[in-house]
Amino acid sequence: LIPTGEIKRVDESHLDFTPQRPLGARAAQLGTSRRYDHNFVINRAAGDRSLIFAARAVEPRSGRIMETWTTEPGVQLYTSPLGAQPANDTFGFYCFETQHYPDSVNHADFPTTILRPGETFRSTTEFRFSVK
Repeated sequence: LIPTGEIKRVDESHLDFTPQRPLGARAAQLGTSRRYDHNFVINRAAGDRSLIFAARAVEPRSGRIMETWTTEPGVQLYTSPLGAQPANDTFGFYCFETQHYPDSVNHADFPTTILRPGETFRSTTEFRFSVK
């Protein structure tokens, strides 16, 4: 995937997870890879570096919940198909990777990833686990 710098709204698209839904529910719309490898912009005010909710995963049978909270401006959702071929909508795993936007160094309107001599970079990510 090559970033273009365009930030698209995901409302009501196959990438809209604001209403909770299974990852595989719209996997067919992901093309032949049938996997996610997408960066989501966290809705926050420019310059806000507070710890904020970024993502939630729920396993409905066991009730396990994992929430991701971060000071980063984005979260990458990455999945891998179960088995050798991406033939179904079942994933072998998923992960939430908190980070800056891909290719941000080449886009002046993105949060910066440039660290100058003498500056300190700090980032916090929390994974909170619970059972419902």
